[in-house]
Amino acid sequence: MPLREDRKELRIVIDHISDGVLFIDDTGVIKFCNRALADMFSILKDITGTEIISLPEEDALKEGIFRVDKDFQGPFCWERNKCPEDTKCPGRTSQFCRCWLFSTCGLSGNGKRSCRECPQYKSVRTFLERPKELEIGGRMVSVLSTFIEYNGSGGIWEVIVFKDVTHEKLDAAVKIAGAAAHEL
Repeated sequence: MPLREDRKELRIVIDHISDGVLFIDDTGVIKFCNRALADMFSILKDITGTEIISLPEEDALKEGIFRVDKDFQGPFCWERNKCPEDTKCPGRTSQFCRCWLFSTCGLSGNGKRSCRECPQYKSVRTFLERPKELEIGGRMVSVLSTFIEYNGSGGIWEVIVFKDVTHEKLDAAVKIAGAAAHEL
């Protein structure tokens, strides 16, 4: 089967996964989001090709992505690399921890070294690979990142999975309340 048909079939499969799936390339551009993500965040237009930094401030998807970053305890890349205060780093003002996105424009202080070898990337990756639960739009959503590292180009893609866990949380609360009532 030709590669083009394989890609099409893979997109169809990912589009039918019940969890929201978002692919971001190593420049911070959205490469793909599935139907579940669009439904979860009420996305009405195609966002493929959009930089995640340029999503509107009040956008629920941007809030979901960046709220995770705000829990990162650091050091952030500009702290580790002792970047001057006047450096126009998007991460400095937003507490954005995905430092590899800035390496392509020379702001990360990483120089010519591959981000995959950088201790900052490894620290941030470990942080983002742990699931986090956030309240987004009145729902509890589990957010988990995984990474695709390209050996030849040194590129890094982030795949973020958003799972609505509201029903599981409510079910657990009902079971606890039932058990407590039974004990009384």
